This record gives sequence, structure tokens and C-alpha cells, in this order.
Amino acid sequence: MKLIAPAQRYRDSFLAALRETQAEGHDLHWDYDTIANDFAAFLAQLEQEKSPQPNQARVPESSFWLIDDQTYIGRLSIRHHLTPHLRNFIGHIGYDIRPSQRQKGYGKAILALGLREA
Repeated sequence: MKLIAPAQRYRDSFLAALRETQAEGHDLHWDYDTIANDFAAFLAQLEQEKSPQPNQARVPESSFWLIDDQTYIGRLSIRHHLTPHLRNFIGHIGYDIRPSQRQKGYGKAILALGLREA
């Protein structure tokens, strides 16, 4: 099990996880077809979030994926600074485990790895 920067080689596994998550009604802000059709652009967008433009209403954020046995398990975000809203409701670290992999200890693992990264 490892925490990595998002990568093209996990495209199919990530997309399968996105389908699972969207079936639950989450991550609906991500358009599945757009991501599937241009996965490289999606990865570039995640990389760009590390240094958002001053006119964007985003804070710098690093994204990581938890991979186990070549399978995408979940994602972790580390926000480099917080707005008042983020400070009060969300925090510096956020993570999500794909539905089919929950209740297997991955949440604890991704948080432990994320704390080391932070």
C-alpha cells in the first residue's frame, strides 16, 4: 500500500471508483465522461490545484491517491492554508475511500500516510 501523486496508469481503477462514488451521490461535480475522455487534462488540473491563480477562490491543495496492489483505493487532499470556512468545517486534510473498499482499515492507513506527507 502506498500514497502517490495521481497517475495515468491508475486511470481505469480511478474511473471505476468514481462510478462507485457517484452512484452514492457524491463527487457529482466531476463529470465522468469529461474525465474519462481526457484523463491527462484531469491529472493536469489536480497538479494545477497546488498553485491556484490569485483570481480563483481556492487554496493551494496537494492531491494523493492510495494504491494497494495496483488498485486505486482512495484519495487524500492536503490544503496548504485555510480560509475561515475551511478552518471551521473542513480542515487541512480530507480523504475519501471508494465504497467497495470501506471497512477494511484503509481510512486509518490513508490518514496516517497523509499526516507523514503533511
